[in-house]
Amino acid sequence: MAEWTTEQIHDLNGKIFLITGANSGLGFESAKVLASKGGRVIMACRNLEKGGEAVRNIQRYTGGYKPDLRELDLADLKSVERFVAGIRKDYNRIDVLMNNAGIMATPYGKTKQGFEAQIGINHLGHFALTGMLFDRLANRPGSRIVNLSSIASRRGRMNFEVLMGEKRYRPMEAYRQTKLANLLFTLELDRRIRDHGIGMMALAAHPGIAATNLHKAVRANETLKSLYEKIFLKLLPGAEQGARSQLYAATSSDVVSGRYYGPSGWFEFSGSPGEAAIPLQALDQESATRLWAISEQLTGVRFDYSPSTG
Repeated sequence: MAEWTTEQIHDLNGKIFLITGANSGLGFESAKVLASKGGRVIMACRNLEKGGEAVRNIQRYTGGYKPDLRELDLADLKSVERFVAGIRKDYNRIDVLMNNAGIMATPYGKTKQGFEAQIGINHLGHFALTGMLFDRLANRPGSRIVNLSSIASRRGRMNFEVLMGEKRYRPMEAYRQTKLANLLFTLELDRRIRDHGIGMMALAAHPGIAATNLHKAVRANETLKSLYEKIFLKLLPGAEQGARSQLYAATSSDVVSGRYYGPSGWFEFSGSPGEAAIPLQALDQESATRLWAISEQLTGVRFDYSPSTG
């Protein structure tokens, strides 16, 4: 199979892409590439100062195109509501929603609504955002929802009894759970849009192992962390390479709804994008249904599958 590169992305003129966490890392690289191909890019960022610098970098890269920068804090459902109200006012459609933002193995914390921070930001915030914008994507020719997971999902387990880490919190264990949740959400969303005959795709992607800024919040011995940053990170593919899988999922005509995409090299660590192996626990229908019900309950968001949608 020939290697896929971003050079193969066709002209995206007129297509609207909404990317969460677009000011740095994989989100920024995705925004940069999509804008350079003619796409209209909405950059949803928590930090508008950093977002502004990212916009200026994209302007320089593209020769003048200025993405639409908007404030979005996925740790606050009220912020999600405000963000969505603005998008609904200014856009009657979205072609691709890329749920890219996330945090990794952070010390214990809570969102504004009291959710454990990693599950709140990585899953629940995106669940709410997707549900609130669902009619802007449904039944649009070629529309897609791309959820960013991770190879960490391979060791993920859903611990529904203590979903918020109330009794025991282990940062990496909690992170793996959220990345498994991203896959369960994607596959359940795919089942639901097919059951309701809605013309759109739900896909997941992972970057393999890439050097991004996610590692900065990881709990670790400072000496080991310093060695990791100074030596190991320099050996890893950068965010530009890591973003290829989600760009492939967002733009390629070869992708299929309900599938998972990642690097096709050894252990899916790096390489050209291709179909990735879905962990067995992500195929558990009971877990997917339970997670969906809990997500609805916690966020208060229900997806509208009615024929008038879109």
